[in-house]
Amino acid sequence: MRIIAANYIAEVLMSLALLTQLLALPGVQVIGYELPDAERVLVDITFEVAAVPCPTCGELSQRIHSYGEPRTVRDLDVWRRACYLRFRPRQFTCARCQTTFVERLSWLGNSPHHTSRWEQAVYACVRRTNIADAARQYQASYDQVAALFEYWATQQIAARGYPLVTTLHVDEIAPQKGHGHYRLILSSPTVGVLDVLADRLEATLDAWLVARGAAWCEQVTEFNADMWRGYHTVAARRLPNAHLVADHFHVSKNVNQALNEVRKAEQRTLPADRKPDLQAMRWLLTRNQTDLTDTEQQTLDTLLTALPGLRQAYDLKEALRRCYALRDRQQAAAALAEWLTQAQTAPPAFQKVVTTIKNWHSAILNFFVNRGNNGFAEGVNTKIKLVLRRAFGCANFAHLRLRIIVAFCD
Repeated sequence: MRIIAANYIAEVLMSLALLTQLLALPGVQVIGYELPDAERVLVDITFEVAAVPCPTCGELSQRIHSYGEPRTVRDLDVWRRACYLRFRPRQFTCARCQTTFVERLSWLGNSPHHTSRWEQAVYACVRRTNIADAARQYQASYDQVAALFEYWATQQIAARGYPLVTTLHVDEIAPQKGHGHYRLILSSPTVGVLDVLADRLEATLDAWLVARGAAWCEQVTEFNADMWRGYHTVAARRLPNAHLVADHFHVSKNVNQALNEVRKAEQRTLPADRKPDLQAMRWLLTRNQTDLTDTEQQTLDTLLTALPGLRQAYDLKEALRRCYALRDRQQAAAALAEWLTQAQTAPPAFQKVVTTIKNWHSAILNFFVNRGNNGFAEGVNTKIKLVLRRAFGCANFAHLRLRIIVAFCD
């Protein structure tokens, strides 16, 4: 019987030692455990560290004043069960300053009811999925998981700060399409999303740049945005060393829209039996000529030969595309001046584009300095849409801002 009892004790001690290694918490030793049901494991722990520093004077203290009431803390799952650590917190008395204090445990999280690693696991799950799924997976309440995400996201963003960047992209996004409420996304290729602003007002962007400070703003050498005057006005005022670039995709978009308006005008003059043919040609008209097959090019040439007004509009579209293929700012300036001269006799739909290019002439030509564009910002917006879809939308702006920024944090 003594041998059986000794073997049993040895097995128990071995299992406790194994569980201690499995938990891998600093200064923690498992002294027992129980399985209250099929889903939980309750682990009793004690502390191996005999002395702890006083938070007031820093002196190591070994004098235990008392033990508190048992506490239960949620930890990562063990054996596919929800693991809870049970212990009695120790209260020490400092021999130097006579301060009585409760031992601080490095592995506890922001809440005294969870370990830090459990909170980090929940936080990572929210980043991959959404709050509801994380709450379900970790058997926590929605509000509890939301609070954890907000805390750890804020900590991560604060730790990252606002690194110096040389290129700044500005673009807006509407969390709910068709409902307005545009949010301003500030990003850079070296960082990802720098920040999300509540609106796209000039004053809001100005205040954000002022908050970054003069030294931060002086490092920016390229500013990319669409043709919204407020963005460029603020950038000219706050970014003294930056080339202000008007996104060339928006210029090309305006030209394609003008070309489509000319096509519609020509279509209205055709007999009813020929209108569908011209309508079907809209995609050939807007595609780059270099991307057309020989058959498509022949079909398009036949169409344009019969419609000289549409031919002129199409040639202007292609001329602008060739202009953007240039690598030198002076060559581009000459090509753009020639394009503006040709566009003076173009159909009325192109006169709005002419006015736009004249108004944004300098910002358009700045594209040819480093060929900077807002393509990175468009990619950022695509990822943001995926984040919002995964989260089933974010009605709360503070939560929206956190979700977007941490999606681009390492």
